[in-house]
Amino acid sequence: MRRKLLVSLIGLVVAFACVGATLVIRGPRILVSSVSYIHEQNFETTGAPSLWSASGTVDWDYTTTVLQGSESMFVDTSATKEYAILTLAAAYNEIWGYFLLRMPVVEGLSRDFVYLKATASTQGGIRRNSDGTVRVANGAGVATTVATLDVSTTYHVWFYFNETTNTSNVAFSTDGTRPTSGDNFAETTSGNANTDVDVFEFGGVTSTSTHSFIFDRVLFDDEQIGNSP
Repeated sequence: MRRKLLVSLIGLVVAFACVGATLVIRGPRILVSSVSYIHEQNFETTGAPSLWSASGTVDWDYTTTVLQGSESMFVDTSATKEYAILTLAAAYNEIWGYFLLRMPVVEGLSRDFVYLKATASTQGGIRRNSDGTVRVANGAGVATTVATLDVSTTYHVWFYFNETTNTSNVAFSTDGTRPTSGDNFAETTSGNANTDVDVFEFGGVTSTSTHSFIFDRVLFDDEQIGNSP
């Protein structure tokens, strides 16, 4: 649902007479582009944003290590299973997502940190494996990256879910360029998700662990989200 507002001011001409002469000023072409998404959250307001809620404790106004702007969202799962919940107004059989991620603390266990759900039924997810590689799931179909998510490193993360074709993928980078293949990309085409998704969970979605997560700039759309959105 990307809508682009294009405003062009071309050949702005201001003419006036000065001692029998005409001075003509030709202004530049001005292009303004505005993009909107199905959902965009930058965590710059106080408290839980609209459509968001928490299971356990979530710091919506985190300022210690900010990934973008003046605030980020922080989830610490060391004491209990805690995560943030986004509930969209509609369910989607195909959806693209993006977010900024940093993990100040990780442990040597595999942990899911994103779930895609149809209300309460999990249809897919993203996991950091014990070796740091990243697994994406579409139902029982999974794929794993070669590259790793490392501690105290800020990543751009993209993901895709399609319930009709049973395809899901995940990609990540540190420079904002979206991988479409290679070590930082993984895709499964053999999933078995069977329901449109409308609920998305971020953080310690499976169990108590010593992981902690900082999230920022969470985007969802019905078309591919590109580089450094």
